[in-house]
Amino acid sequence: MSPVSKFFPGIGACLLIGMTGIAWSQQSSGSGASGSTAMAQPHRHGFHRHAGWSVYGSILRQLNISAEQKSQIESILSQERPQLRSLAQAERENRAALLRTAPTDPAYAGLLTTAKSNAAARIDIASDIQRQIFGVLTPEQQGQIPGILDAQREAMKARWSARHPGSAS
Repeated sequence: MSPVSKFFPGIGACLLIGMTGIAWSQQSSGSGASGSTAMAQPHRHGFHRHAGWSVYGSILRQLNISAEQKSQIESILSQERPQLRSLAQAERENRAALLRTAPTDPAYAGLLTTAKSNAAARIDIASDIQRQIFGVLTPEQQGQIPGILDAQREAMKARWSARHPGSAS
């Protein structure tokens, strides 16, 4: 499997999960902190720093990106942030309407279609961000990503196994 084909599914999942966390943390905090001064925000899975580029932080830290690359990545994310915030607001509103609407209600089908459109838009934004960030990395850094993702996956499996002894993973 090529490095690129291993990169996209793994980083895509990280991006989608992280962007959801960004949207949620910014909704709950009411602020749009950026850079290294961002405060830790509450998140469903603990406390995480969501200053924008930190969605990729664990991968990028292991790649030892340069200050110039970090600046370029922060610029990419800051350009996409307004679109992500707008989409997150639309998703929250639609999700709330879906929860209040019975599946037998004629409006339910339209709300479901909107939810699908929002999900597709999130995937489009995520893949665009991913493509841009990948373009900032050197070929050597790009080649390291599959190994980093594999190591993260194995570490996650080990943590899960430690928390759930006797369960098949």
